[in-house]
Amino acid sequence: MNHFTHKLAAHIAENHSDLSKLTVVLPARRAEKYIQKALHEIYQRPFFSPSFITIDDFARSFVNAELIDPVELLFRFFKIYRELGHSEDFETFLTWAPMLVADCNDIDSYLVDADQLFKNLRDVRELENWSFGSGRDLSESQKQFLEFWDQLKDFYHEIKLNLDADGLMYAGGIMREAVEQVLNLVDEKYPEQSFIFAGFNALSEAELQLISRLVQSGRAQIILEADDFYLNNLNHEAGLFIRKTKDRIPETIIFRSDQLTTSPKKLVITSCAQAGSMLKVTQDVLTQMPRSELNETVLLLADESLIVPAIKHIPKSVEVANITLGLPLKLTALRSWIELVFEFQSNFDYFKTEALYHKTLTSFFKHPFIEMLLTDTDRILIQKEEDAIIRFNKIFTRIELKDFSDELQEILGLILEPWRGEFREAISRILKMNTLLYEHLDFERDVLERSAIYHFHGAIQSLNLIFGREDLPKMTLRSFEKFFNMRWMRESVSYYGNPIDGLQVMGMLETRLLSFKNLIIVGLNEGVLPPKNVINSLIPLDLRRFFNMPLPADKDAIFAHHFYRLLSASENMHILYSTNQGDDLAAAEPSRYLQQIELELKPLSKFNISHNSYNIPVSESLVELGFLNTSEVQERILAYFERGLSPSALNKFLKCPLDFYARYVLKYSDDEDVEEGIESSTFGDVVHKSLEELYSPFVGEVKAVEAADLEIMLKVYEKEVEKHFKDKFKTSVDVFESGAMYFALLAAKKQVRRFLEFERKHLLENPEQKLFIVALEADLSKTIDIEYNGLMRTIRITGKIDRIDRFGGALRIVDYKTGKCESKDVTISGERFKQIDAALDNLETYDFKNSQLKDFDQGYVLQLLFYLVLYSADNIGYPDAIGILSMRNLNDGLHQLNLKVSSKKGDIAPVYPLDQKLAKFTELYIASLAERILNIEEFRHNPKSKYCLMCTN
Repeated sequence: MNHFTHKLAAHIAENHSDLSKLTVVLPARRAEKYIQKALHEIYQRPFFSPSFITIDDFARSFVNAELIDPVELLFRFFKIYRELGHSEDFETFLTWAPMLVADCNDIDSYLVDADQLFKNLRDVRELENWSFGSGRDLSESQKQFLEFWDQLKDFYHEIKLNLDADGLMYAGGIMREAVEQVLNLVDEKYPEQSFIFAGFNALSEAELQLISRLVQSGRAQIILEADDFYLNNLNHEAGLFIRKTKDRIPETIIFRSDQLTTSPKKLVITSCAQAGSMLKVTQDVLTQMPRSELNETVLLLADESLIVPAIKHIPKSVEVANITLGLPLKLTALRSWIELVFEFQSNFDYFKTEALYHKTLTSFFKHPFIEMLLTDTDRILIQKEEDAIIRFNKIFTRIELKDFSDELQEILGLILEPWRGEFREAISRILKMNTLLYEHLDFERDVLERSAIYHFHGAIQSLNLIFGREDLPKMTLRSFEKFFNMRWMRESVSYYGNPIDGLQVMGMLETRLLSFKNLIIVGLNEGVLPPKNVINSLIPLDLRRFFNMPLPADKDAIFAHHFYRLLSASENMHILYSTNQGDDLAAAEPSRYLQQIELELKPLSKFNISHNSYNIPVSESLVELGFLNTSEVQERILAYFERGLSPSALNKFLKCPLDFYARYVLKYSDDEDVEEGIESSTFGDVVHKSLEELYSPFVGEVKAVEAADLEIMLKVYEKEVEKHFKDKFKTSVDVFESGAMYFALLAAKKQVRRFLEFERKHLLENPEQKLFIVALEADLSKTIDIEYNGLMRTIRITGKIDRIDRFGGALRIVDYKTGKCESKDVTISGERFKQIDAALDNLETYDFKNSQLKDFDQGYVLQLLFYLVLYSADNIGYPDAIGILSMRNLNDGLHQLNLKVSSKKGDIAPVYPLDQKLAKFTELYIASLAERILNIEEFRHNPKSKYCLMCTN
């Protein structure tokens, strides 16, 4: 193919007889090998290669200064800032200083008159604070605001003076200085050399002037490429900078083509539900591609965060692959490791304790770096520690280091020591941890992890020198973390390979000057390519526009050029985007480039465009989850029945048989975890235990509960609630002083107080009625017989009754609910009543198995009927009332179990008393349900049920 590198090589061979006197200046060195290969194909013999250099290195060669480290620059800037009389702390300084440093770089890169710009900036801010009338005078804060903008000019000049004194510059300053010196020093630095500036797109003003001066002097050429489609269209952003360069440097040579409109191209656009789907499609495309085509194929990652999974999805049939895109350290396990290191320290500072927060400790033990080091003994100890954390609800814990292996002890000793603001020591500790991890990780198995740690170690070593200085600013842990991450987050692990052989894996910027016949782009979503257009600057956009500084639209134009020039040379293109980008709905859209192709290019070109969608297929063999009720399962169910069948278990079965099977046969449970807020079950347990403690002196009807007793309880109830909270959440840190636990404690106290106030009010309003406590939290049980395989088997039903009392002579069974309960929840009426009525009339012959009662779904009613049976089994006689007292709506009183003739409004008269007949009905119904559980063919999910343990609904 006639790529730009081939055209450039042909131009060099035709116009330069002595290549040793030629220097080719490139945007990046990536294309050097391609140009040399093209020259070799032309000469077909050994030759002296031209020199190659990047434009940044070329500019630095004219400047007698070193490029300053960005971290060092911020330290120097802060020192200057404080010397100018400002007392702002370093953490606040970091919120705006990097923006000003970037602005200074742009000012120099675009040769802006800094004094004029900062004067205009001050005027803009003054207008923003100006007001009419009597309020014209500025407030003190407004004056301070304007003083800040007035001093930006001083900051700019002081930074430059400070750096000049030590022979240092930032990148923009180097480029500005190079423009001034290039003609004076070019003969000295590059005697007899001519230059070709090749393949550039967006040039800064300084770069334009540097190149222009060399072109005007006859020492240089500038050669660019463009397709007529976007070059001739003055409104098309892809050709914006090529047109600007041609206007500024008329001698610019442009290798033009019309491939976008005249060459046949096949484009397949595939929408995928997830990133995994995109990589699966990519894998299929590469698998089907002939080996001979791979040398002319690029896998372009628009979303560069996919680099690791993309590499793993390269099929074995691709024998040779060159990964130009480096693996950013922030995409490796190293990032989560550093986050853990700082999380430990943040917890030490925030909670003022050296005890370890359970989530951080658990994450530490599960981190890949640690997992690779663990011995079998370590794993046993860790499991014991995790079990203890959950069992005793230890939000904070302490561990004994001496029991662990030597390697883990060393790392734990380094990571668990509080820094207390000694950040130089912190860096030293992190460097030691790096060394330990690097030495202990396996040389062959953990290559990627070792490489990441190696590059990370090198990146932060320089911080050791910086933090050894005497004028180090005072930092908080938060500002140190931000500063620390600035030093290494942009580092990458480089891959090595032959850049001109095999499949090329690249990011967009690596494709500059290069072209490929086959183009696979992964992750072409809006907001990814082009990237989200954000310029963090202290200079308003209007001022940036006036001074010809970069704007968001310029960023769009840069990436549009990269995209369209790749498109121009390609013949076969597969472009994939994801329709699922989490909560960011805009990012779930395809890139605007795809819409532009459809609207702008397709009508003018020979594009053959097809659209596909792809979802990871679900195997037809995967049927809805279900478990057969085998004889072994039935024996396990019978064993459970013998231990005790609860009303909640029967309610689980009625709602979803599969959920019952998971919880009571397989003995699965909800994921156990430490409660930091408070689960509803734990909240209810705390309220129940608090009330039990308060009423316990009255159990056994030893004394009536009077209003005066409630007054005493209202004075001490808070301590009882706090005691039961602390019994539940055993921790060395008072987690109840703030956050979710504080509000949970307040809510529990409020519920207990409201209950006591309700009880006191009820007694005051009914002075003739006496309240006696018969029992609290009574554990009751009863056995009943069922038929199984022609034999009678015994099952035991169990339950805990919150309170049995006598009020005004009436015996009541009371169940507390911290949630809401209404009368309708404990009332049986309408068709359901008719079914129960029919059963009660003929208990001996009623067919429970084939009646509609098998679908009985009123959980509270079944629970209260359970209590009726359990109470009657242990006592002579039956209660006068049985019901639920809801803490959420106490003023409604006791919601009593109620069987009424119909559901007509106002019909509340009980039909059936709480007697032997109703208890017998309940026993028979429970027995029929137990037999149904034993005889069910398969435990499957009930589609109407929600929140099941094993179900997806």
